Amino acid sequence: METMKTYGMIDLHGNWVVQPKYQNLGSRTLGISTIRLHHGSVGYLFSNGEEFFIKVTDLTSLSAFTGIGTAEFETDDHGFIDLKGIRFGKRKYESLSPNLNGAYHATEDCNAPTSGVVDLQENWIVPPVYAQVNPLVGWGYQCFLPIELTEEELETAGPIQQYCHWFDLNGKQLCPHLPLFELLSSDDPFVVVYHEASNGPTSSLYHSNGQEIQAVPSHILHRYGFSNGLAPACFADNLDQYGYVNMNYEWVIAPQFSEASTFSKWGTAIVKTKNSYGIIRRDGSYIIPPHYRFSIRGGNCGRYIFQDNRTKKYGAFDILGNLVIPPTLDYLSPFYEGVSVASP
Repeated sequence: METMKTYGMIDLHGNWVVQPKYQNLGSRTLGISTIRLHHGSVGYLFSNGEEFFIKVTDLTSLSAFTGIGTAEFETDDHGFIDLKGIRFGKRKYESLSPNLNGAYHATEDCNAPTSGVVDLQENWIVPPVYAQVNPLVGWGYQCFLPIELTEEELETAGPIQQYCHWFDLNGKQLCPHLPLFELLSSDDPFVVVYHEASNGPTSSLYHSNGQEIQAVPSHILHRYGFSNGLAPACFADNLDQYGYVNMNYEWVIAPQFSEASTFSKWGTAIVKTKNSYGIIRRDGSYIIPPHYRFSIRGGNCGRYIFQDNRTKKYGAFDILGNLVIPPTLDYLSPFYEGVSVASP
């Protein structure tokens, strides 16, 4: 019989700070993690190991900073709770979860396109009329309209078709007259905007306030947005090799990778060549050569998570490529606030 996994927390050096006894550990925010025990009890855990259990079906998030969480209740709906587990707010949601912009993604009806964004006072920042809402982290929201077209309908829909709306953090719609179909967020205050034009799809680089900066050259396609002045991209006629361009759309690192992440604040990025992953510097040189056939993840707190090719166990490198946690763990999440969720 397969042994059920248990989860705890380790520090940056692999030492256990919370012993692995939980069925689930997640949604860690500012010193608090949601927890679930094997017998079904739900609650939260402070960094010092202190537990607090509350009577809900599931605790989906909790913030020590605001003292507010979101939970699923026995009535099969979702809502807000405080640190004592007391529900507040008048609305009942089909789903409710924090987004990365400090507000909450909410859905009122799972059978209709009613996704939007609410604040703690339950004011709608983005009205609940969208099929899907994605945060442009730090800069706003990309909201997809409830449009379902067949391939034949797409071919006859014409070049000017609106697929999504762009809102800033305060709910102001940006570029309302531009027929948008995709937005790529950046760590830098820029958004890559793909939109329809009379001569077909095109893309431009915009400031996060909605002001256009420049058109993206037609021979270049973005993989992601800009981070620390560089963005992973490829040639439009070769989607299999990625490199990095600067803000002038000059190649700083020539296309040569089958996958490429954005650069972290440490000046490092995860890349894949053929079937192996490695980590590079901004000049394209390797910190960790591409020897790992399973994805390297993270970069938070100066730690990269990897999986050993042979044993399938997890470990971690630091940003200099030093092995700081040997691959002996069954699970290891990206680090946050100096700790990671792990399973021995």
